Amino acid sequence: MTRARERSSILSPQNDLHMPNFERSEPRLRLVSNAERPAQTPPRESGAANLGTFEGRSLSHDHLLVDFDQLRRGLYISGQPRVGKSTAILRLALHDFAQGRGACVVDPDGELINGIIERLPPRNQADLDRVIVFDPANLEWPIGIDLLDAKDSFEEDYAIQFMNELIERITPWFARGPILSQIIRNAMRLLFENGGRLTDISQILTSPAAVKQRLGAVTDPLLRRYWEHVWPMLIKGGDGPSTVAYVTSKFSQFVEDRCLRNIFGQRGGLDFRRVIDEGQLLLVDLARGTLGSQRAQFLGLIVLHCLERAVMRAPASTRGGFSVYLDEVHEFDVENLRRMITAFPKKHAALVMANQSADDLGIRLREAILGSVANFLVFRQGLDAASRLEALTQPRFDDRDLMSLKDHHAVYRGDTTGPRRVGRVALSPPPRVLHDARIVAEIRQRAATSIGKEKWMVEAMMVASLASDK
Repeated sequence: MTRARERSSILSPQNDLHMPNFERSEPRLRLVSNAERPAQTPPRESGAANLGTFEGRSLSHDHLLVDFDQLRRGLYISGQPRVGKSTAILRLALHDFAQGRGACVVDPDGELINGIIERLPPRNQADLDRVIVFDPANLEWPIGIDLLDAKDSFEEDYAIQFMNELIERITPWFARGPILSQIIRNAMRLLFENGGRLTDISQILTSPAAVKQRLGAVTDPLLRRYWEHVWPMLIKGGDGPSTVAYVTSKFSQFVEDRCLRNIFGQRGGLDFRRVIDEGQLLLVDLARGTLGSQRAQFLGLIVLHCLERAVMRAPASTRGGFSVYLDEVHEFDVENLRRMITAFPKKHAALVMANQSADDLGIRLREAILGSVANFLVFRQGLDAASRLEALTQPRFDDRDLMSLKDHHAVYRGDTTGPRRVGRVALSPPPRVLHDARIVAEIRQRAATSIGKEKWMVEAMMVASLASDK
């Protein structure tokens, strides 16, 4: 009876607070001092990226470890400026690079790209050769994007479909129609037959001599019939010049913008399939302050298409995993993103999206993310965004908790290797800077000189192509 009273005084269900009693002994309880409990350190060698440490009531904090199998189910990062979103992407991208896994980071500001380059581990020259920086602002050494680089008829049809979708986005609904799509389809097929460049489309539409020259190598009877009979009928008569002007205006951005012309006027160039197959790190610098918002968004749309096309066509036997990181995701094409969100997990690819507020996503993209993405990292939010995202973090965290998060602290919800599913995380700081500005500039230029062409050479090829039809 005395022993029962002692046990009741130690653990009494009537008391809310129990102070430790070091004078009593209890055979089923053992006091553990701080000296006896080993300190938990983050794993050094692991297939999972260590993003930070969970904060909670437990005596030992758990690390937020996200491996690729979890990441391929999608990750959405949201938060106000300067709270840690870029740091999370940086750590994940560097982890992919260290694991030898292919990755692409698309940054509309440019600051994140430099942060990654500064922290690349200087292991050996072969590792640094895996880094490709696509910088459209490097006008002297433009890296080409060949939208006509198709390995088979399926890829040709895919490229034609994308071009029709692209033209539709920049064309009012009342000005679209089957005739415009037919012209684009047959112009691109003529270029596929002869190995032309995208900038040659305007030349085909305005020069009968160029069409005649290219038809000499065409064996498809339907394609020959279109250019020998249908196209002459379209441009004949009083409406002919206006028809030609109307169609060529859709390609003016590829031809008249000198920056874009030198990118899309090349054969070959950036090989997105090679980035996946060889585990390269592709850093796409779309700094709006340098390129302008309209040009940056246009290039982002095309880069996104090329990434989707490469992932969807990569054979399963060569896929070691591939990650795509999109900052300011609301600026990209909604339909491309919706397809990527649903298709990437089946293709052994991960899609990580970040922006400042879920309110900027738009209804269709927000529904796709909240309905299909499995992992969320929510930094400090504004009032409206917090009330929208609290459904992901309740009952542990409500909108007031999301609005009061400190810098570099977030609420994580998703699949982890640890025991927690929803918890507050203290984000790990970025790795230390390893390269100065001179080395960063050398790494950026190395890709341009190895993949790109000098400006004068690209322009000389286009001049020669224009002169060949005279």
